[in-house]
Amino acid sequence: MNERHLALVGLNYSHRISTGDKNFWVQMLGLIAKEYDRITLISIRSETEKYAEYRVGDCIVQVYYIPPSLVETPDTEQKRIRIFWRKGAFPAFWGAVEKIISGLMICVRLKSIQRKTPFSNIHLMDNFGLINRLIAFTIQAPVSVSAMAYKKAGNLLVYHAYLRLSYGYKKLAVVPYSNAFAEKLKGLSVKAGLIRHIHWGVDTGKPESYPGNARDESAGIDALPLILWAGYIQQIGREDFLLALKSAQAALAKGLRAMFVFAFKPESYEGAFDKYKNIEGIEIRATQSAEFLDWKKKASVFFSPFSNKFCIPAPPLTWLEMLALGTPILTTAVPGVKEVVMNGETGYVAETGPEIIEKLFVIVEKHQSMREKCRLKVVQSFSIQDSAKKYIDLWRTHI
Repeated sequence: MNERHLALVGLNYSHRISTGDKNFWVQMLGLIAKEYDRITLISIRSETEKYAEYRVGDCIVQVYYIPPSLVETPDTEQKRIRIFWRKGAFPAFWGAVEKIISGLMICVRLKSIQRKTPFSNIHLMDNFGLINRLIAFTIQAPVSVSAMAYKKAGNLLVYHAYLRLSYGYKKLAVVPYSNAFAEKLKGLSVKAGLIRHIHWGVDTGKPESYPGNARDESAGIDALPLILWAGYIQQIGREDFLLALKSAQAALAKGLRAMFVFAFKPESYEGAFDKYKNIEGIEIRATQSAEFLDWKKKASVFFSPFSNKFCIPAPPLTWLEMLALGTPILTTAVPGVKEVVMNGETGYVAETGPEIIEKLFVIVEKHQSMREKCRLKVVQSFSIQDSAKKYIDLWRTHI
């Protein structure tokens, strides 16, 4: 009997819980490992140890780390010298170049592993652009790829051509994280039969305490509702931060009684943000993962507006983690957000800039009444157990 062998390939995967969206795949391993004899993970990430091996039940898990050539790896002790000027931790141009260089190294590694233990399936946890096609063409196994989000930027014709090159290959199964992005891909002539929407998921089997339980409600600033913003989470960047900051200042000026915390990953915090640190009612800081977890548990509202009204978010995994804690979300009207945020139940979707400020007052007043529906939304629509079942079904049928 042939060994059942799955390969997972992506950027910045760590076999330990760290920061970022790859924690989804760390948790997924325990659910999908029972279907395979061996799982190989190839991660573009700087690590002291280039290889790790362990077991999940009867499944052998092997992790190969390939250090990036250009882009610094976040959340790791192994750092590259920042050769290129850039905005934020993941610059679009150098990130795209990195994917090409890394993708070629991934192809070589996959071929080497395949000669010893052939793959049953290969899943690309990130979009490697044209490299998606190269892997699907050269590696003798069914290949699928995650399609996280649509970010309309720059020349639209060029961006759409890039998406068609990335996803429009006859042997490539495409997994968009939102229904809205699935429909966009169909509109770009990606074959509908190869598109399979599978949502992000969080563990709904371990109920968390609701936000507020860990807060000091006795007096002072800790008694104010805490409105948390996080950056950069997936598809969130500088312009979104400035929109959220401007809205927070305007709401406070109008008398909103709340405390805003803008929490950045250390590698994403920019020195230019220091000038905003002395605004009353607003705290802007770089946070380690443990500290950010504490802020999430204390938050009354998660604040996540988008400046680009044409983007299609995944939605961010952090949204689902906040809903699992019973925390409602305030965002803006972009395609796909209403798959998660239902007005008056799991948060609010603001249509205009002034409405963002208006809804800040509403959600601060009503956030406690939405806790149960936030939790219920995740249990019904975004459990990681359901995500795992759908991926397993995809890999069984995509041959």
